[in-house]
Amino acid sequence: MDLPNLIHSSLKKELPELELAIAGVITPELAEKMKLIKQHYEQLVVNKQALKTIILELARPYAKEIELIQSTPGFGSSMISSISVISEIGVDITKFYSAKYLCFRAGLTPTNNECAGKKHPEIRNHDLALKKRRGHRRAIITIARQLLTAIYHMLREHVPACD
Repeated sequence: MDLPNLIHSSLKKELPELELAIAGVITPELAEKMKLIKQHYEQLVVNKQALKTIILELARPYAKEIELIQSTPGFGSSMISSISVISEIGVDITKFYSAKYLCFRAGLTPTNNECAGKKHPEIRNHDLALKKRRGHRRAIITIARQLLTAIYHMLREHVPACD
């Protein structure tokens, strides 16, 4: 049995443990199934890369907006996350007459005791404080609302996020 050829490359380091875990008999039929599963996985990886290439090509006209969103804390160099935001809200931010309305349309309506758009998000520290006060779920919604508000203002004014 040629086990190294049947497993994913990320598991090569754990080959001795894997051999112990399957100390039973691998029949030729099972080996064929394992080969098919591995081939399927490898094809999925190729397809994922092809889709990513297509998405990046389609997003090319929106490079400036994507760059603005990537300047937001938490987005970093993740182009796909930035493209996802653009695909959801579009680049014509004027259809949302305010950041509060955009948050409302996204299902992140601010509560009465908060004013959307007035905070500079220091996400990590703020998130930890919110978790203690309000709970994890509400903290996530608040942070998402703050990020979307910041993105609204960046796209409307064509300025990157402040550090």
